[in-house]
Amino acid sequence: MASARSNFLTKRLNVWVNAIQAWMDMRKWDKCADPELKLEQFLGQDAIAAVDLATKRDIACKGLLFEKEVGGKRHFYAFLKHYLPEAACSEDVNASYIGWKDEGWLTTTPGDVTDFDVIERDLEADCKRFNVLEAPFDPFHATQFASHMIEKGVPMVELRGTTMHLSQPMKELDALVAEGRFHHNGDPVLTWMVGNVIAQPRPGENIYPRKEAEEKKIDGAVTIIMALARALARPDNSPPSEVLVV
Repeated sequence: MASARSNFLTKRLNVWVNAIQAWMDMRKWDKCADPELKLEQFLGQDAIAAVDLATKRDIACKGLLFEKEVGGKRHFYAFLKHYLPEAACSEDVNASYIGWKDEGWLTTTPGDVTDFDVIERDLEADCKRFNVLEAPFDPFHATQFASHMIEKGVPMVELRGTTMHLSQPMKELDALVAEGRFHHNGDPVLTWMVGNVIAQPRPGENIYPRKEAEEKKIDGAVTIIMALARALARPDNSPPSEVLVV
């Protein structure tokens, strides 16, 4: 795993890495990037739509994860959308925010807090364009959001951000990237967030996604981990008949 390599580079060779105990080998992550990958290529297909709302002053993320069989193996394709309040984007917290906004990688909403109504509308639109099988969310910060989505018929799945739920998909994602079976469109916000993730050791050889500092956001990475957790857990392609809690 990249965390062991990063620890060696930093402590023994004094080589800088993005996070001291980085989870992902970012060279392999970059090899998984395909700038030609477009969301429109997956219209009407099955998808997992994960949401990480974080706090209203932080970056919120919505992700879509698709799966295809290539050469007899499972391949996954991820697309993220990132949201931030305009006021936070203008602050001198991360110099890249304004550039990402101008390039279309970061969506800002007016005011001092993220307008979750915008994310609700985007998720509702996703359900019309794709066959959303499940929409996992962490109930922390998202109870009201989930209630609104349930009323609109979105198959919400409560997925608490615990080691039990996140450790295995973290390991799986690391393996998929290493094998070239995870694909993304080169989203620089997601790439930055993945590079910020520390694989914190937990009992039982488990790991948990952490960040070194508050400014090193990881919400997009957590969104993908949540989506992969549900994709790997699905026994078939039938959507749940009611809200699922795992």
